[in-house]
Amino acid sequence: MSRWMPLSALSQYYNLPLKCFTFRDFQLAPTLEEYERIIGMPLAKSLPYLFRGQYPPWASMAKLLKVSELEVLWIRRNWNGLEGVPRANLEDRLYHLQQEGDWRTFMDIYGLLIYGIVLFPHLKDYVELAATDTFLAKRDMGENPVIAVLANTYCTLNHYYVRNGKVLRCCTSLLSSRVD
Repeated sequence: MSRWMPLSALSQYYNLPLKCFTFRDFQLAPTLEEYERIIGMPLAKSLPYLFRGQYPPWASMAKLLKVSELEVLWIRRNWNGLEGVPRANLEDRLYHLQQEGDWRTFMDIYGLLIYGIVLFPHLKDYVELAATDTFLAKRDMGENPVIAVLANTYCTLNHYYVRNGKVLRCCTSLLSSRVD
């Protein structure tokens, strides 16, 4: 039995109007404290990440990837108003960094991929600037992304419930591991 089958089974009980999981005699809603434990990042140890109203400039992405800003502007994409970069471009960059032996940058981009694909998955094979902003806030300022992950979980559950009825397809394999 897959480790994630229970979570997949649980997703069918998500109740959109109540924004929780509803069973015969009780309701279950993951709390902030539970997410702190799941992710392994207590809020008491760092300030929470809160969106500041503006995503990082493309120059920040270029600095993170250690490429020119022109190269980042060339690979960036905009899907339905969500700006970001394709996963394939980030994976190509990882391959080159592995060949060069630049492990610090490799780990930064690998962390960004985890944030963009596992923690904040809005479009398949795409890392948007919102995930980049959250990742940089954690890496550079030590801000805790637990609140954003919890909010994104509910947003994702709501989105798929509205879009597909009660069918939910999700990736949670890294949610239970430490992502800092």
